[in-house]
Amino acid sequence: MILVDRIKKKFVKHGEQFTVGSNTYRGVFQALNPGAMNTYLDDVEQMGVVRPGLMLVTQGDA
Repeated sequence: MILVDRIKKKFVKHGEQFTVGSNTYRGVFQALNPGAMNTYLDDVEQMGVVRPGLMLVTQGDA
């Protein structure tokens, strides 16, 4: 089994369903901790995050 299929199965098994517009996707939500915020956001963007922030991991086609 190739890696892409394994990842898709993980999203189906462990992901939460969410809707954007009329499309439904699956993703994994987690609290945005300070380490992740420093990795992905600069200081100005971090000041704009409403606490608690969430990080969402989805498949590439979401």
